[in-house]
Amino acid sequence: MDYSYDFLFYGFLASVIFVWYIKIRKGSFFGGKIVETLGENIIQKEGIDKISIKVHLIQKKDGANRIGIEFSKRSPFGWSMHPIVLSKDETRKLVSMLNEASSKT
Repeated sequence: MDYSYDFLFYGFLASVIFVWYIKIRKGSFFGGKIVETLGENIIQKEGIDKISIKVHLIQKKDGANRIGIEFSKRSPFGWSMHPIVLSKDETRKLVSMLNEASSKT
């Protein structure tokens, strides 16, 4: 018997379920619920890889609102996502640091 078609079918099905699960459960990576995605994504291409930065409004489980920054990298053979959750004060400090660096370029 040839099981290669079964392997391809179940591999495809598993990848579809994984992508669906990640999209639905992405808020759990931030420790809360994504209330809103703000602005446009920043997208950079490095060869065959694509890096994107997204900013989310996160509502934590305790009800507090936070800013979530999502760094994701996609390549033909993989995907990774790094979430960062910041308070209002930390966000202001980051903006200040970025403004300072931007003024020096």
